[in-house]
Amino acid sequence: MSYVIGLDLGTTSAKSVVFHKNGEVAAEYEVAYPLSHPVVGHAEQDPLQMEQAALEALSLSTRSIEREDIVGVGISAAMHSLICMDEKGAPLSPSMIWADARSAGEASTLKENHPDVYRRTGTSLHPMSPLSKLLWMENKHYEPLQKADYFVSVKEFLLYRWFGEKVVDYSIAAATGLFNIHEHEWDEETLALAGIRSEQLFQPVEPTYVMKGMNAEPAEKSGLDAGTPFVIGGSDGPLANLGIGAIQPGETAITIGTSGAIRQFSSEPLLDDQQEVFSYSFTNDLWITGGPSNNGGLVLKWIQQLFSNEDEIPVEELTKLASEVEAGAGNLIFLPYLNGERAPF
Repeated sequence: MSYVIGLDLGTTSAKSVVFHKNGEVAAEYEVAYPLSHPVVGHAEQDPLQMEQAALEALSLSTRSIEREDIVGVGISAAMHSLICMDEKGAPLSPSMIWADARSAGEASTLKENHPDVYRRTGTSLHPMSPLSKLLWMENKHYEPLQKADYFVSVKEFLLYRWFGEKVVDYSIAAATGLFNIHEHEWDEETLALAGIRSEQLFQPVEPTYVMKGMNAEPAEKSGLDAGTPFVIGGSDGPLANLGIGAIQPGETAITIGTSGAIRQFSSEPLLDDQQEVFSYSFTNDLWITGGPSNNGGLVLKWIQQLFSNEDEIPVEELTKLASEVEAGAGNLIFLPYLNGERAPF
């Protein structure tokens, strides 16, 4: 028998799914981690908690499988996270995630004064992007910014600690707002705006890039052989399209997790002057284009809390109650801007 693993670093949990090579699921395990809102508009996570969750998910999903039967691991991750990290791989800041809105002022200034950045990077000038977050850090004299050797996403953080490699896949890099999607390299003009150097970012690579030689401690905790190949993969968006086969022109994927999005692959960047869509690099000849919503499955969580006293109503019960309501809900309109919003604005 031989197996491959998909490891997903999501907004609320790390998920490890073990597949037979024919695509059938052999095992899976999910480990949750908290999302902190220390101040209204802030959305942070502990990178070390996320690392431990990922290692635990890998270990528990493979406990009944022989190490030598695992032929590889591919990695998916949520976009737009930003961690200040030192040379040794220690986090100097929490991970600011896509839902963090503290840099709204900086994003508005960028959109007004530097609309050209969107044309080069394909990332809407919005507080979700690490570009806006870096400007906020600079304006607030954020101490971790001054001490950081590198600025990374949660995926880069884990892979640096596990393999010692300074690499980032195209689609995670493109989601920073610092990456030129036409040239597939860091955009020097935008880096100058952000006040950082390309040496503080990792080397962009295609999603098929392979790493081997996992460090001893994470290998032991993950239950994997240190020589197991890890394929860098991409962000959760293009990999969702790839996973369901929506890869030809016009084929569209709609996905809803904690947040949600609608996406299509294209053979060239697709941009619009209103910045209503994103267009991120995936490979050297494929881009992913679409629009994201900040509020997907978290709406159910909000409803659970709204109607619960002490015990949360199970989602299944909420679904049953909803099924008994006539279509149109008596003309009730709910604008789910619980976490701010992105597309189509």
